[in-house]
Amino acid sequence: MKTRFLAIFLLIAAFAFSAHAQNSWKAGSGKWEAAGNWSVGAPSSGDSADLITNATTKTVTIDAVTTNAAGTMTVNNLTISAPGGSTNTLSLNNAGTATPLVIQNALTITTGGVLVITNSALNGGTFTIDGGRAIFLSDSMADFIYCYVGSNPGASGALTVAGGVHALGVFDLGSSATGTVWVTGGELDANLTIGGMGSLTQSNGTVFGSVGMVGGTLTVAGGTLTVAGGTNALGSLPVGMSFDLGATGAVWVTGGQLRVSPQNSFISQTDGSITIGSTNVGFLT
Repeated sequence: MKTRFLAIFLLIAAFAFSAHAQNSWKAGSGKWEAAGNWSVGAPSSGDSADLITNATTKTVTIDAVTTNAAGTMTVNNLTISAPGGSTNTLSLNNAGTATPLVIQNALTITTGGVLVITNSALNGGTFTIDGGRAIFLSDSMADFIYCYVGSNPGASGALTVAGGVHALGVFDLGSSATGTVWVTGGELDANLTIGGMGSLTQSNGTVFGSVGMVGGTLTVAGGTLTVAGGTNALGSLPVGMSFDLGATGAVWVTGGQLRVSPQNSFISQTDGSITIGSTNVGFLT
């Protein structure tokens, strides 16, 4: 009887483990929903994590056909990276926005990893770009609670917003590593902190946030916000917070519009600077 109970217990334990195992991409370029491309079958919320990290350059594609396999469109954690000399790209290409790819916990892009979104939707808990890059193109949507670009020391993350509408929640850029954001179109909604090794350059499009902070982290390097076009509208904008052990911050307005709520106009500390290119660009409302 004891032997029988032990066998049942081991069977249940094995099932529980397999239902929450890591699932790794094992093929070359191919479709996300194809079970044979993964180590334990098509992605699902039963996986503890889904990994696109194997060698050789490839593209994993999510498109309108993928959304028909709805069970593959919600996962717990997703990591995209590649060994040295390779690039692994996850492409959300014309999947539409009705059925987003949902990462319930964390989406992490590290060295060799690339995310490209076109006419598709993506949402989740935490989005970290550390050593990789993400590109948001036309008619795309990304919605996260937290976003980190440049987080772990020595890493370098980059994000390009060229189209679509994106709500990235609490957005930490370059707090402990190099983080770069380019806004060339579309809309970025986020409460921004641009740390000592972070820079945001806007040439077009719109940036909204109830809070914006430049150079407000415990570093000696300077965070930078450059507005060269488009509209940048922030609820407040502290620049170079002097109590942060020498953190510096710089804001450059060479075109477009920089708007800050009247009651929270520029709060420049001794190690912050704001440069307005001319009288007809960059103003407070």
